[in-house]
Amino acid sequence: MTPREEIELIENGRRVIEAGTLAASLSELLRLNADRYPQQTALREIDGQGRVLTYRGLNGLVWRVVALLSSLGVKRGTHVAIALSNCVEIIAIWIALSRIGAVAVGVNPSLTEKELEYILDTSDSEFLVLDEGRRDWVSDWKRFLLPSERIIVVGTGAGQEVGRSFNADLAGQGYRETPVASPDIDAPASILYTSGSSGRPKPALLPHRWHTMMGHVRSLQGPRVTNVLIENPIYYMGGQWRLAMALTQAATVLVASKPTLNHFAERVAGYEVEFSSLSNLIAKRPDFSLDVQSRLKWMACCALPKELHAEAERKIRAPIREIYGSTEMGSTIVMPTQATTMVGSGSVGLPAAFRSCRIVDALGNEVSRGSVGELQVRGSGMLTGYYKLPEASADAFDMGWFKTGDLFRQDSDGYYFWVARAKDVIRRSNENISATELEEEVGKLAGILEVAALPVPDDYRGEEVKLYIRLQPGFSNSEVSPKAILEHCRSRLATYKLPRYIEYVDEFPLTVSLKISKPDLKKAKPDLRVGSFDLAENLWR
Repeated sequence: MTPREEIELIENGRRVIEAGTLAASLSELLRLNADRYPQQTALREIDGQGRVLTYRGLNGLVWRVVALLSSLGVKRGTHVAIALSNCVEIIAIWIALSRIGAVAVGVNPSLTEKELEYILDTSDSEFLVLDEGRRDWVSDWKRFLLPSERIIVVGTGAGQEVGRSFNADLAGQGYRETPVASPDIDAPASILYTSGSSGRPKPALLPHRWHTMMGHVRSLQGPRVTNVLIENPIYYMGGQWRLAMALTQAATVLVASKPTLNHFAERVAGYEVEFSSLSNLIAKRPDFSLDVQSRLKWMACCALPKELHAEAERKIRAPIREIYGSTEMGSTIVMPTQATTMVGSGSVGLPAAFRSCRIVDALGNEVSRGSVGELQVRGSGMLTGYYKLPEASADAFDMGWFKTGDLFRQDSDGYYFWVARAKDVIRRSNENISATELEEEVGKLAGILEVAALPVPDDYRGEEVKLYIRLQPGFSNSEVSPKAILEHCRSRLATYKLPRYIEYVDEFPLTVSLKISKPDLKKAKPDLRVGSFDLAENLWR
């Protein structure tokens, strides 16, 4: 099948998806599954307490949580911050808030008190749900302007002095299934915070349609599955679309409290996982493979180096397909499993159902195919806006088109290719250098596991290029030396793109989506030259 024939097949599927009916909310998806498949396993914890719930059992638990939260004053429109790692409780509480019509606010449990205070303030959260392991957060609860009874602690309750015990309150909570009018599909459902790569995280206000649409789109990107592994945090977009995907297919949610790099293959094989995601860190491991008996039907990936794609598929014996999206847009560009000719091409796919895409130049004019410009997106089910940030909300759109800040190109067949972050550019002596291009080229050198390219302020050139290098196990910086890296670059890149500074790191700070956090690298030291080898001066600084 040619790429054009694949596109025709995919476009037909897209029209079928858009003609279908979306569930009104995550709560509605759960209710439908509980009615149709009451004894089917809905949820299995694969670490932690190892709890297992059927769809009937999960629906009953959600009703009890609805009754409990309602008794505390949570109602339609109430904002409730949830600071929990992946577990039964975060799923039950999130869906319960959907059933009530309240707004769930996702909070990373690893934040500092100051960061938590910022989120509670900017989201107007009236309640806070947290794990007992983070009670240190609320020892001085009055600073958050929340009454103690509006702080809900999940755990054993041992030694608890502040807040209510979720477990104790729930244990004595009865419930009665009463007819509840589903909230409007375009009503606010959640607030998820963006990564904040250009400043402090922004609260994206998302409708119920955002959740159910993502589940629908991702479910039809590949074959139907009976279970979905969720390692990504549910307080973040990655965990949310996996949860919605599982509920859409009435599949079992295999929920893990955190990802594993060292035991991923054993986890996939041991729990007979049919859908998961493949991180670049795992794909790059030379010892990575999956047992021939693996039940994987397909995997999702994000920015998997094209040189690794075909080999990774051979190792796992299942399709691996790119996805592109963001908190604001949800699922935007996807590569369906039918697109076999595109394996190893580097393309992220075609516009997802309910999404239109265009590529524009700096003046907002659409560019020709093959040219690079900023990707803009429009469609239903995107963010309503950044909560209480009208200027940022207005700036995010260009006549109804969301400005992604990502540079893309489109090939002659119509497939989209991610090029770089528009702002991820190093400007050296009036030349723009793509950090992504540097990272891709340097990453091809044997012994290198991960690379991050950052600008270093320079009085003469404006900015200089610095590379952070993480080596593969068994390699040292004498084997993969700064001069070896420079020679590798010299044979592949223009002179103005060559790095000046090289720093070796044991690990990178990561975002919640397991991407390298460049803002954290920049903040790690006041002088980014310190700890680097200076290739111009031939010395360690």
